[in-house]
Amino acid sequence: MSRRAASLGSLALVLLVSCSVSTLLIDPKAAGTGRYSSAPAAPGWDEWPPPFMVAVMTHAQYEVTHYRHEVGPEGIPADSTSPTGFRLLPSPGGTSLERRSENIRGAGVILRRDGSECLILTCLHVVDFPPTVRTEISTTLTTTGRLLIGSALRKAQQTLIGRPGHGQVAARMVAYSEQDDLAILRADASLLSVLPTPIPYGIGQGSAIRPGDGLYILGSPRGLFQLTWGVATPHDDANFLVAAATPPGYSGGIVLATVRATGAFELVGIVTGTGGQRVKVWGYDDSILPGSHLDEVDPSSIVAEDFKSHDYGVTYCVKTERVQALLGRAGIRIQHPRELQVREVPLTPLE
Repeated sequence: MSRRAASLGSLALVLLVSCSVSTLLIDPKAAGTGRYSSAPAAPGWDEWPPPFMVAVMTHAQYEVTHYRHEVGPEGIPADSTSPTGFRLLPSPGGTSLERRSENIRGAGVILRRDGSECLILTCLHVVDFPPTVRTEISTTLTTTGRLLIGSALRKAQQTLIGRPGHGQVAARMVAYSEQDDLAILRADASLLSVLPTPIPYGIGQGSAIRPGDGLYILGSPRGLFQLTWGVATPHDDANFLVAAATPPGYSGGIVLATVRATGAFELVGIVTGTGGQRVKVWGYDDSILPGSHLDEVDPSSIVAEDFKSHDYGVTYCVKTERVQALLGRAGIRIQHPRELQVREVPLTPLE
């Protein structure tokens, strides 16, 4: 072995020892040998954007209350008459009100259409802002170790579905599953310049996903439509993971797999989130956004800025069996030329 090769080998050994990396090991003989194939061909995959997809946007208005506290030599004194439990600055500096509008975007798929009435499947978190939000931090300045710095009350909310260039219409939620983060909407699409069509693919078996299966993901970042592809990994009874980049707007999007025997697409999952995180930190006199969570934050380090950390390497998807369970509980039946029904197919277990 040459001296250079030996040096490279030593460097590789050092890197392997010094780095702690979780790696998914796939048996080449088992990967991609299940029901689904990663072949990119499928009937009906020639129209873009897909006529069965819609963009979903929910708009909420909040009345935000900001609290500012007196800080003494021994911290913030308790005050039972204060809404926070601690002494506020003298009025009007202690509290202030602000109206804030918040938007969240996602995607939806048309399950059924009765005339102009559409039934849309999406994520619950895309269409349901919390009615109230209280934002707290951990602190050493109070006897309880917690400090409320703001609260928000939702005053109004509206969900819209639409397609770029064809308009938007209001939608209402008719069924949901908080556990699975799924929601079913109904909307009259007659005001859209082009009516969307029901998804032409059947509902497959999310539980049939095997390590190494290639999956297609459709979402709606920035209200547009986008397609990506990734490799699947089973996760638990209700979810699987896909190694794919899915930025905000993919929530409620669909996951499609190609049936190996026929080359046709089947719907196998709905995107519910990513493996990254978004952390927001505000100053005492700055705005508190709906859904924010602050934990273990040192008050002395809080500034009125927005810190974000994104990691879009992993996409979480809920299996279609959970979609079927929601439809069954809601008494909703999907009827069109290719009825969306789970077909039981015997599978060979992976050793």
